[in-house]
Amino acid sequence: MMFGMSEMRKAMRLALELRDFLPATEVQSRHLIAGIGGMVGAYVTMWLEIQGVPQNPTIVRVYDQGWADDNARQYLHAYISDRADQRDPFAQEINIAARRGEVVTRGRRNLVEDKIWYRSKQLDEYRRPAGLDDCIYSIFVGRRVTRCLSIHRPWKGRRFTEDERALVHAVHAECTPLLEEAELPVLSTLNRRLRQTLDGLLRGMSEKELANELALSQHTLHGYVKTLYRRLGVSSRGELHARFDRLTTSR
Repeated sequence: MMFGMSEMRKAMRLALELRDFLPATEVQSRHLIAGIGGMVGAYVTMWLEIQGVPQNPTIVRVYDQGWADDNARQYLHAYISDRADQRDPFAQEINIAARRGEVVTRGRRNLVEDKIWYRSKQLDEYRRPAGLDDCIYSIFVGRRVTRCLSIHRPWKGRRFTEDERALVHAVHAECTPLLEEAELPVLSTLNRRLRQTLDGLLRGMSEKELANELALSQHTLHGYVKTLYRRLGVSSRGELHARFDRLTTSR
């Protein structure tokens, strides 16, 4: 299967479509994985956002699609919750390849030989029961969050080609700056207090600490936090950091 200009135009069009959605929200992430999964004929496509890489990684968001059933889906989510990636030969190799501030995209066969892959404990315990085999991982390591796009083929299904890996890389690489650019208009809609609240939360301050710094009651500050979350379309501190991982360091 060869990709030409038509397929690359589809990739760029998908990246541009993301401008139509509020940045770093579920609808935007799901549009991304549905689009790229369809382009390369994926069985399962996943989008993960991880904080604390590499010392203390914590997954803050996971969106996925394509599972045959919930029973298959639970195996890969068990893989995530069991932190089996720390013992997975492919995950170890892609983490070594990843470089901060750059999108790195690798197919499984680029990093792990068949004889290692098909003898690995992680494949037998998680991937095979989930019906997953060949895969492509594309990672962007930001200052506060790592974004991982993973594309999977069914067990013993057709393997991904180098052209398909290149297409996944093109989409992820194009989406990364678009997501960051899309944050800028959101900031301009925030008043002074909401900007101060945002800045304090992104500096890692607790609500009590931030209330003291701004000479506000904790009740008032908590109201600002709720308003900020609603305006930005997030529901947790982790999602807030995921949205602004690079923006706060470039202002």
